[in-house]
Amino acid sequence: MNTLETLCEIAREIFLADFADNEPQQFTINLNPVPASRPRVYSNGGVGYGKKYTEFQKHAVGPCNSFCGRKTAKPVAAFIEHIVQRPKEPSKPYPNGDIDNYDKGPMDAMVKSKLFFEDDVQVVFLISVKRYQKENETPCVHTIWFDFDM
Repeated sequence: MNTLETLCEIAREIFLADFADNEPQQFTINLNPVPASRPRVYSNGGVGYGKKYTEFQKHAVGPCNSFCGRKTAKPVAAFIEHIVQRPKEPSKPYPNGDIDNYDKGPMDAMVKSKLFFEDDVQVVFLISVKRYQKENETPCVHTIWFDFDM
């Protein structure tokens, strides 16, 4: 296990162990994570994203619509792990794309489903990691979160 994989494991374990009393919920989107591209603003005021991100969004909402957990209107703390498909010859030991852009896709899909929380503005604490898939691991976005009173 490399250092990044170890950090991911530690972050997940700390998040779950320290806040187990808050009844964390989990959800996995079984798609290869894609970072949000720069938005294109059109003359008519519309906004569009690149093809890969638009496809991710289109396919991520479906799985989110099957969520059977509890919806919340409270503040949310979340842990998101982006397990990205490893290219045959990666140029870096970690996935390309800003980590905050990876977070946008699953968060927006969760909001669009209207089953998780009202809006991602409720997410007040976030731990996010991105890494390549391990051998025999499927690319996905795994999210763990809990709500709490302030």
